Amino acid sequence: MENISDLQHQIYSEPEKKQLKSVSQLLEEGETGLNILMDWMKSVELSSDNLALGKAYQALHLMQNPVVQSFLTSNFPDGVVELESDCGIDYQPVQQLLAQQDFQGADVVTLQKLCELAGASAVERKWVYFTEVESFPVKDLKTLDRLWLVYSE
Repeated sequence: MENISDLQHQIYSEPEKKQLKSVSQLLEEGETGLNILMDWMKSVELSSDNLALGKAYQALHLMQNPVVQSFLTSNFPDGVVELESDCGIDYQPVQQLLAQQDFQGADVVTLQKLCELAGASAVERKWVYFTEVESFPVKDLKTLDRLWLVYSE
């Protein structure tokens, strides 16, 4: 097992694959590991689609630690994926479910959001024709893709 300074180096400097491994190891290092992880999280750009950031956010989000929850509320009040939509659709419920690792729930809400993109008739029938997808704004599809990518690795 690596020492704490090696883990700190990995989380800041190594490729994403090693960062993912470092997140798990830092979580096992108690308060020191948490502090390193939280400092690192603040340094990562939200637009970077960093899978390790998603993994770290999920792990911290599930903790019942008031210091960690305060950190998340202060630094990542809406999660770690920027939610962009050309249609004014709120993707926060999807982000929240993915952060809680409720992938089935997130799948259901994602379908609802896709129906919203397709229009009132799709919302009513609760599914989307493949021909409707062609008219979906790229920004919205990219947002949904980023959400699933970042939180499901």
